[in-house]
Amino acid sequence: MDTINPMLRGTGSRSEGDPIQYMPDSEMFSSRLEGRCLLPNLAKLLERVHEELDSNREFAKSLLTRAVSLLHVEIDRHALPATTFKSGGLTGWQTRRVLAYIEEQLDQPVHVNELAAIAKLSRTYFSRAFKRTFDMTPHAYLMRRRLERAETLMITSDIILVEIALRCGFSDQAHLSRLFGREYGQSPAAWRRERTESSGQKATGGHGKLSPDDDGAC
Repeated sequence: MDTINPMLRGTGSRSEGDPIQYMPDSEMFSSRLEGRCLLPNLAKLLERVHEELDSNREFAKSLLTRAVSLLHVEIDRHALPATTFKSGGLTGWQTRRVLAYIEEQLDQPVHVNELAAIAKLSRTYFSRAFKRTFDMTPHAYLMRRRLERAETLMITSDIILVEIALRCGFSDQAHLSRLFGREYGQSPAAWRRERTESSGQKATGGHGKLSPDDDGAC
């Protein structure tokens, strides 16, 4: 795990004695990861709007609804309190490698021992340093990222919830629904409907081309 994307290697790194940067590595790297996911998904949605605009205006409106919802989700994520540099936390290179590994493995089991090895720390010291850096445990951060990926998939695709759950590393749809409900106060299906159906669809009951999951559909 010593090899990382060369585009990520230089950003935010510092040597001992250098001044602390204004934007911490953890915040900068997380922003890059989120932005890298947002732009392709948004572009695909808008391309589909352009394709459908003349032939199916209602479907095009529903796609625009999804695009707006995706932007709101990203804005809400960036409205969270910024991570600040804290002594005893992870260094820049540790943060980059650990977060990159988590992103690559979101659909797979991820163990703290693996993350500690990547950071070249003991499990105990790594867990303490990670929480110091992100104000949450590695497990809590992993669950947050899985829920955020599920959000994006629910908005940008018609993949059924059971498949989204598996793609995001949850054991099954019930696991996704339980954690999602605890975090957002509603089921994934209800959250998805609110953000993917245009006002016209809600009034008429939909038009058949989009079929977000109901809670008991899978």
